[in-house]
Amino acid sequence: MSNLLELAQRCETDMSSPYGLSSEIGEALNDHAAQRYEHPGSQSESWPNYVYSVDAAMALVHRKLCPGILDMTVTWDTEQPPAEPAASIRWYPDGKCGKHWHAQTSGAPTAARAICSVLLKALHARDLQKAAAKAKSRNAQRAKSNYKSDTIEKPDERRVKILVSDF
Repeated sequence: MSNLLELAQRCETDMSSPYGLSSEIGEALNDHAAQRYEHPGSQSESWPNYVYSVDAAMALVHRKLCPGILDMTVTWDTEQPPAEPAASIRWYPDGKCGKHWHAQTSGAPTAARAICSVLLKALHARDLQKAAAKAKSRNAQRAKSNYKSDTIEKPDERRVKILVSDF
């Protein structure tokens, strides 16, 4: 999933062809719900121009991060001149609510690029959280099964020695 971070970085810095970057984002996110556009005189279709259109970028956020999105803000990053658009997203991980929200922020030369960048970072962070939760669950199951086998099949030698010495 580091591809998502690479694409987010490109949204923030790479001002070359927006169409190539938009199609890479659509493919990376497997966005089959998006309305593809046919080019006149050609049989090829293209992805919506996520990094050029705020509407397309916001629709992508809705498709990929809902439910669970708490809020999204698009503002100006005035920390470093020149001021650039910045975006932030707060969302709940699966099965969480209340104070358990997570956030990502990003700045880019255009608002659409900032939205795409922050979405890609949020999706990457969410994927890492899901992987960590799976690993934690697997480790807990493994520890539980090891605990049972150690206590039932193999008595603790130190405990046996202590019991013997107490007699």
